Amino acid sequence: MQKDFEYSVSRKDAFFADLKGEQEFRSALTALIDSPVRIIYTFNRSTVISIRTDAKGIKALRLQHAFRAADFKTMEALAFFVDGKEFDNKIIDNFLSKKQDLVKFFSRPRAEMQSIVYKGKFKDLEKALKKVTADYDIPLKGIRIAWSKPGKIQGKRRSIRFGSFSAQRSLIRIHPSLDSPEIPDYFVEFVVYHELLHALFPPKLAKNGGRRRVHTPEFRAMERKFREYRQAVEFERRFISKHLG
Repeated sequence: MQKDFEYSVSRKDAFFADLKGEQEFRSALTALIDSPVRIIYTFNRSTVISIRTDAKGIKALRLQHAFRAADFKTMEALAFFVDGKEFDNKIIDNFLSKKQDLVKFFSRPRAEMQSIVYKGKFKDLEKALKKVTADYDIPLKGIRIAWSKPGKIQGKRRSIRFGSFSAQRSLIRIHPSLDSPEIPDYFVEFVVYHELLHALFPPKLAKNGGRRRVHTPEFRAMERKFREYRQAVEFERRFISKHLG
């Protein structure tokens, strides 16, 4: 990540304060548009908004991710733009002017901004993330979530990493093996909760200069506050025994 965006958690909260989830924003904006439309997010900095209509009359609105921080007035202007209605161009210009840092953030090299796929065949990660942050009143904003890509397996596996958190990308990735009807929702939510705690409790260096402590006592104490903690731990044990034992 570029140095400009190596923010502390508190600064990230302010930076992403108005940023809505991808599906949340898509649903809210679509509700304001009269025309049939598909909303596609981009990381483009030169063309932050564009629209095309296909042969069936369905419009494809391409928006830079920064627009997910739009207020109602800006969203209304976008809706008018899609429907071909008159609107004040300054509304969108003013929004982009105020959110230049966010536009820049979402314009980083594509290799750094990997494609985000949060809706699996059976599990919706964005829905799980929203539920967990609300249920446990977790004061974090701007955290994204996605399924990780299946890795190549060589030989018998002895471990599995259900989730990971990148502080630099503000991104949680969840192992695709959890996108299954056999996996209870509470376990997916537990993994999401666990990764959110990594954002709340960054690793600490040992006093003697040894290895970092990833799971601090504070982390573990908060982890046990998950409502289905015992069930989740037991399910994890059974899953590992069945698939990796």
